Amino acid sequence: MKPLNWVHKYPTKPGEYWFAGERYGRNAFAKEKGDLPHYEICLCKARNVSNGVIVIANGQFLYKSELGDEWFFAPAETPAMPEFKEKGEILD
Repeated sequence: MKPLNWVHKYPTKPGEYWFAGERYGRNAFAKEKGDLPHYEICLCKARNVSNGVIVIANGQFLYKSELGDEWFFAPAETPAMPEFKEKGEILD
């Protein structure tokens, strides 16, 4: 597996991306208490909407304003479809 090109930049183009970081930022109270960040990695889809791009991860919107202090995105390579016995329509 080749290394990913992780960037601290919210996607601006439709496509699939890997997300790594704090999905939901800690509030000031949690930071003051010393709560540790909750890092995760997940596959996301960025889709066009009327005013830009929205990122969807595990069925939920991933808003830039709600991300924690540390987060990164990397483009995900979509594998080629396997050959099926019966030809059909490929859905996104």
